[in-house]
Amino acid sequence: MPISRRLFIALTGAAGALGGAATAARGTERDASAAFETVEALRTIPPGARRDRAVRHALGRQVRGDGGGGAFWWDAAAGEAEDGGTVFAPADGGTGRWRRLIDGDWQAAWFGVRADGVSDDGPALTRAIDAAAGRRLMLPKGTIRIAAPLAPTASRWHLRGQMPERGQYRSDNSTVVDASAIGAG
Repeated sequence: MPISRRLFIALTGAAGALGGAATAARGTERDASAAFETVEALRTIPPGARRDRAVRHALGRQVRGDGGGGAFWWDAAAGEAEDGGTVFAPADGGTGRWRRLIDGDWQAAWFGVRADGVSDDGPALTRAIDAAAGRRLMLPKGTIRIAAPLAPTASRWHLRGQMPERGQYRSDNSTVVDASAIGAG
């Protein structure tokens, strides 16, 4: 369940929309463990250190700075399946979930889309499209390689490219999508 900036501020007790939110995103408890290198590192927080509604920050999804990081809050009562980008279970398989704080467009990088031209981004892009159903999903700059046709289950999706100029996304099956036309509908 994505939450708004307003709910984020209420959860963290921060004052002020921007200044308070920026401070709170570093964690509600003032300690060095408020920021983690990756989402995987965040998932390994031991049960005794997880506090309901605590906010933590991951600096990346797979590696620092890959565009997949962000602020997450701990929902101790949650138990639904992970979606690979906005909801993460603890590594020990326990109850509770880390939920991404979302304010604005959804990012395909949250789900593992690398756009490096080498990795097959198809499965990650499918997860992103399904999770963001009905919302605008931003594709990262770079070359998105798709080895097989996408098969999202979402009936409505809206993709948008983050390219400063006209560009193309090419799949291995020779499908080329003009980035300037993505999300034009």
